[in-house]
Amino acid sequence: MRIFKFLIAALILGLWIWALQYSFPGKKGNLPPIGSFLSPGEGFLGSAEPMNEVFSDLVDHIPLDSEVQVQFDKRLVPHIFANNDQDAFRVLGFLHAKYRLFQMDLIVRSASGRLSEIMGPRLLERDKLQRRKGMPWAAEIAHESWKNSEGYGDLLAYAEGHNAYLAELKDKDLPIEFKLLNYKPESWNPYKTALLLKSMAQTLCARNHDISATNTQLAIGEQLFKELYPDQMSKMSPIIPKTVEYPFVPVDPKGRKGSSVIDDFISHKPLPNPPSNIGSNNWAVGGAKTKSGYPILANDPHLSLTLPSIWYEAHIVTPETRVYGVTLTGYPGVIIGFNENIAWGMTNVGHDVTDWYDIQWTNDSKEEYFLDGQQVKIDQRIEEIGVRGHESILDTVKYTHWGPIVFESTEGNGQDLAMRWIAHDPPDPMEVLTFLRVNQAEDFDDFSKAVQTHSSPAQNMVFASKEGNIAMRVQGKFPLKQKDQGKFVSNGNNSENGWSGFIPTGHTPAMLNPERGYVSSANQKSTDSNYPYYYNARFEQFRGRHLNSRLDEMNEIDTDDIRLLQYDNYNLEASEFIPVILDLLNRENLSGEALEWIKKLENWNYHYEAESAEPTIFEIWLKHLKKLTWDEMEGVSMISPQNWKLRDLLADEPAHEIFDNQKTPEIEVAANIVREAWDKTLSQVSEMSSADLHWRTYNKLVIPHLSRIPSFGNYTTRMGGSSSSLNAMRGGFGPSWRMVVEMGPEPAGFGVIPGGQSGNPGSPFFETGIEKWSQGKLFKLNFPRNPQELESTLFVHNFKPGKS
Repeated sequence: MRIFKFLIAALILGLWIWALQYSFPGKKGNLPPIGSFLSPGEGFLGSAEPMNEVFSDLVDHIPLDSEVQVQFDKRLVPHIFANNDQDAFRVLGFLHAKYRLFQMDLIVRSASGRLSEIMGPRLLERDKLQRRKGMPWAAEIAHESWKNSEGYGDLLAYAEGHNAYLAELKDKDLPIEFKLLNYKPESWNPYKTALLLKSMAQTLCARNHDISATNTQLAIGEQLFKELYPDQMSKMSPIIPKTVEYPFVPVDPKGRKGSSVIDDFISHKPLPNPPSNIGSNNWAVGGAKTKSGYPILANDPHLSLTLPSIWYEAHIVTPETRVYGVTLTGYPGVIIGFNENIAWGMTNVGHDVTDWYDIQWTNDSKEEYFLDGQQVKIDQRIEEIGVRGHESILDTVKYTHWGPIVFESTEGNGQDLAMRWIAHDPPDPMEVLTFLRVNQAEDFDDFSKAVQTHSSPAQNMVFASKEGNIAMRVQGKFPLKQKDQGKFVSNGNNSENGWSGFIPTGHTPAMLNPERGYVSSANQKSTDSNYPYYYNARFEQFRGRHLNSRLDEMNEIDTDDIRLLQYDNYNLEASEFIPVILDLLNRENLSGEALEWIKKLENWNYHYEAESAEPTIFEIWLKHLKKLTWDEMEGVSMISPQNWKLRDLLADEPAHEIFDNQKTPEIEVAANIVREAWDKTLSQVSEMSSADLHWRTYNKLVIPHLSRIPSFGNYTTRMGGSSSSLNAMRGGFGPSWRMVVEMGPEPAGFGVIPGGQSGNPGSPFFETGIEKWSQGKLFKLNFPRNPQELESTLFVHNFKPGKS
C-alpha cells in the first residue's frame, strides 16, 4: 500500500513538473528533465523500495580498520557490532546517508541559508535571515573550536562512512526528493555536524520576547507590566524543588547601574519564535517506588513531527561501548538512550539566552557605532547566496561587539538591533564528545563529567542507573544576569549592559536521589525562589504540576504504568479554568443547546480524548476569552500574558482594569468578557458539524513530509492529548520519541518513534511506528551483547575494510 501510494504521488508530481516546464520556462536546470524522471530504471519508479530491495545497495567494502557486522531487526533498526568505536561511527554514517540522505542535506541547507540554491528565489529572504542571524558564522566558530579536540577524529570517521555511501550512489538510486528537485547531494564533513547542532540550538534556545516585551511595557506602563508578567508563578512545582539547598556562595553579576532599557517603540517585527508547543517530559522513579525495586526512566521529547522522523534508532556494540537509543542524522552518537549501566533523557530548559541591543551609529554610513564612549568599526561579512535559475546574491552582514545586526533600518541612522545569542559563543572544545562519553558512562559521576561540556541548547538531563541512583541536572551555559536583564531591548552603547559572565558549572541546579523518590521535568520553571541566580523565560505551567502530582501518588510502579502515564490526556489547565469561568458565566437568556453544553462541561473529567467535544468547546472559549481580555495588546508587536495569569485574574480579581474593553464606553468586568466569549463560542460552534467538534478533528494531527509533499506525509492518524497534557499532542507537534527503560541487572527498554527508519516514502519502513505510537504502545528494544543474542533478524550485512 505504501509503495502504491508513493508511485501514484510521484507520478502526479512528475506530470505537474512537466506542466510547469511548459507553463513557466526558466533557466535550464530548474526542473528535472521529464524523460529521465519518468524513466522506469532511473526516474521515480526506481525510487520505490519493495522489501527485497531495502538492502540492495549495501556495499561490501568501506574505509574501516576491521570488519563490522550489522544486523537489521524487523523494524530496520541496525545493530552494529564493531571492533572499535570509529568503525562503528563510519558504519552509522553510511547508514544515515543510505536511509536519510535528503533529510541530512535539507537540515544543513536550512541552517546555513542555502535553500535558494535548490528551490529558487522564493526562499531567498529566509536564507538572508539565516545569514543575518549568524548561523553559518556560529557553526564555523564551533567547528574551529573542535578541530584540535580528542573527539574530532570521531566526526571525521562518521563523515568517511557517509561519503563512502555517496561515492557508490548512482543517479538512478538517488532518493526521490533529489530527482524531483533535480540536484545532487553533497559530501559530509564536521562543519556540517556543527550546522546540525546550531539548527537544534535555533529550535530549542533562540526563543525570546525582548522586542514584544519592550513595546508592551511602553504601551501599558511599568507597574501594570510587572503585575501581568511576574517572574514567579502563583502555583509552581519546579524541576528542582525548594527543599534542595545550594551550598555555594553565588557570584555577583557586575555591570550596569540603573535601567538600560530603550524608551522607544520598536517598529521591527520580531523574529518568529520556535513553536510554543515544542517541549518534553522526562522523569525517573527510584526503586523504592517501583514494583521491581529497580529505577525506571522515561522520556518523550516533543518536537515538530515529520516524515522521516528527526530520530534514527541505532544499537552500537564495541569493546568500549554498548548503547541503544536515538541518533540525530549528522552526529555519530546516541542522544537519548541507555547502556548496560545507565539511562538518560532530556527536556528543553528554555531560559532566555538571546538578548537584543539597539546600536547607536556615529553617522548614516553605518560603518562605526558608539560603545563605551568610543567609535567602534563594524566587522563586515559578505554572504554570497546562490539562487537557482538566477545570479547569486551578495548580502553584507554587520557584526558588532554584541553579535550580528539582524534588524537594520532602511532609513539612515534608524533603529538597528544586534543579537547576542549563547550559541554564537565558542563551545567547549570537547563538546563533540559530550554524548559519546555519556554513551560509555558507568555511573552518575561519569555522566556528570560527560555532560559538563554541553553548553547549548540547555537541557534538563534525567538520569537513572542500575546502581539505583536517579538524578536531574539543569545542564547548559547560562548568562550571569542582574534582575530583569534580558527581558527588554537594551542600549547597545555601553558594554556594562551585557552579560557579566556565566553561572559557574557547579552552581547550575541539580539533585540526586531526592527523598520523594522521583525526579521530573516538563519544561516548567527550573527552580524555586531560593535559587540565587536570575533567569527569565515563559515556562510551561501545567504539565509539570500534573506529572508531579501523579508521581507523588504512584507506588509499586512498573514499566507499563510509566507507558500509560506518558499517554495521559488529562489537562490541568482545563480543570483550573472551567470551574472559574462557569462560575462567572451569566446564564440568562441562554438557549437549551447552550445550557446542554454547560452541563457537559460541568460533568467533564478534563481528559482530551480524541472523540470528545468538550475539549474543543473549551479551547474555542479560551481563545475568544484571551482575545477579548488582551485587546490592549493589539497593534504594535506586543506580548500577551500567560494563561495561568489570566486564570488567576478571573478567579481573584474579576474587576481588574484589564477586563475593561477599551473600545466601548462601558466598564466591563470579567463576567462581561466571559459571557461575550461564550456567545462567540456558541456562534462558532453552530457552524461546525458534530464531527468537526471532535477533538481529533479540531486538533488535527499532521505528520508532514520534510518537503511538504502532501502524499508523502501522514494526515490520517488521530489521537487525543493536548499541549498541556502529558500526552502533549497539538497539531504537528508531539512526542517525537517515547522511551521507557527499567535499569535492572540487564536494562529493559521500550520505545517508539512516529515514523520509521527509512526516509524513502516508497519504503515499507517509512511509517513503521506510527500505528503503535498512536495506539499508546511501545516496541520492546533489542539490546543484545553480541550478534547471537538478537531476537529477530531481518538481514545481516558484513562491511569489510577497503574500497568498494
